[in-house]
Amino acid sequence: DLLASVYTHNEGQRVKFDGPFATNHYRAPGDFSGGGQLISTADDYWRLTQMLLNGGEFEGKRYLSPSTIRMMATDRLKVPAEIPYTGAGWGLNFAVVSAPTEVDYPVSNGEYYWAGLATTLFWIDPREDLVVVMLTQYLPFNEPYFRDLMHRLVHAAIID
Repeated sequence: DLLASVYTHNEGQRVKFDGPFATNHYRAPGDFSGGGQLISTADDYWRLTQMLLNGGEFEGKRYLSPSTIRMMATDRLKVPAEIPYTGAGWGLNFAVVSAPTEVDYPVSNGEYYWAGLATTLFWIDPREDLVVVMLTQYLPFNEPYFRDLMHRLVHAAIID
């Protein structure tokens, strides 16, 4: 009862999404997926991203080594042209900004991020000492638009 609903638009009106992804968390996965059907809380998602920003440590406890975090968040492979991650490559676990001048919104070199199916996303910006978690719950997947919008809003609020 506490799970957030997923929404979409139908004829200009916001409606609850009732497609196959709306209830797939109620049954066992049919195939292996590294992130499919994961369910958590907004607070735990923030705690995970803060631990990554902290170099693998959170609230005095070490979960990953700093070198593991660096390997996860270092650009190692360019993103194929058909994937809409302009200015980014791939780390071991994340998309990693490697060419910030190719991105049309404010972004830091070395920022890393990932998105979920229902237009959820997070990014970690080590240069700004910042984590952002956005749990939109919207289909169809429109993460590039929301990532652009959130970057513009967040960066406009940063005061050096």
